[in-house]
Amino acid sequence: MCPVEIRPLSLLFLAMLAAAQPAERPNGVLLVAKPGLTDPNFRETVVLVTQTPDAQTVGVILNRPTERKLSGENVFFGGPVLRETIVALFQSRERPESPAFHVLQDVYLTMQPETVERLLARPGQRFRLYAGFSGWAPLQLQAELARDGWYVLPASVDLLFRKDTAGLWSELLAEARGEHAARENAARAALFHGGLRHSVEALWHRSVYFACEATPPQPAAPRGVRARSAGIVSVAG
Repeated sequence: MCPVEIRPLSLLFLAMLAAAQPAERPNGVLLVAKPGLTDPNFRETVVLVTQTPDAQTVGVILNRPTERKLSGENVFFGGPVLRETIVALFQSRERPESPAFHVLQDVYLTMQPETVERLLARPGQRFRLYAGFSGWAPLQLQAELARDGWYVLPASVDLLFRKDTAGLWSELLAEARGEHAARENAARAALFHGGLRHSVEALWHRSVYFACEATPPQPAAPRGVRARSAGIVSVAG
């Protein structure tokens, strides 16, 4: 197996999804597919990614609506894994009784049929249904990040439950490119200013030397040699 290069962006992603976050802390990020990502399952997609308590990386595609309906509710394509399984992303101020993955504050992801049935029976509750989900083997997503296939953005509740997702990918792509360019420009500026500072400091020390000294500083004379100014005066016998 070839070694996987972990870039700063993937390290940021890993830090944001580090194992089993407590319920009060975010446990989800958005992956925005870069235009060069050609996998038909994920081309031009925005994927909500979370980590389960046993450290598996799973997610659902936010911007792939289908024509399928369940009890009148639209069903989105969540990903290529277990396409016949209904997955629900929902908002709840109370911690769910059935197993569910915490994503954001008061937002959960579940594959439990009884939870899906309860959501469908409660009109007005905020939720979204998906057919299937997305999943990655260990190190698979890190490798995709290292190959520069995704942008990573923070998730928000409003984005997760947006009704019209038609322009979501283009919108977040522009946002991600702007943040990416800003980070690169900031890094370049830091390097430039750092180099400029060192140059200025070197020039300053040189100007101080020229203002105070007539000749360049000399290295320490070897033992037994008496030095004065720039020339050797005598050698001790």
